[in-house]
Amino acid sequence: MVTEKILAQYSRLETVRLTLRPFLLSDAEALLENGRDPRANQWSLRFADLSAAEANIRRYWLGQPAGKWVIEQDGVFLGAVECHLHQDIEAVEIGYLLLPKYWGQGVATEAARA
Repeated sequence: MVTEKILAQYSRLETVRLTLRPFLLSDAEALLENGRDPRANQWSLRFADLSAAEANIRRYWLGQPAGKWVIEQDGVFLGAVECHLHQDIEAVEIGYLLLPKYWGQGVATEAARA
């Protein structure tokens, strides 16, 4: 019960510029776009087609949604951020993917701080 309340409290986060929200299947096209860009896909996800991107959203982003958010600005998908808790070493790792046209604008830093 407590865990559900905590998850609900942090399911949507707001910063000055950004909204962090849970993934939707409709985010698959933007996720596919990111994976098709050679600048991004050397470190990030690659998908053969839209159905593969949708399957990834179902399995990974929605399958275990705690600590995973879409990063958007004014309703536009910029990327995603996630937190991985490493209990054995008492640390948190923050990972992100960002469409290259938003690189260098402080988006990942702002999302991580949220």
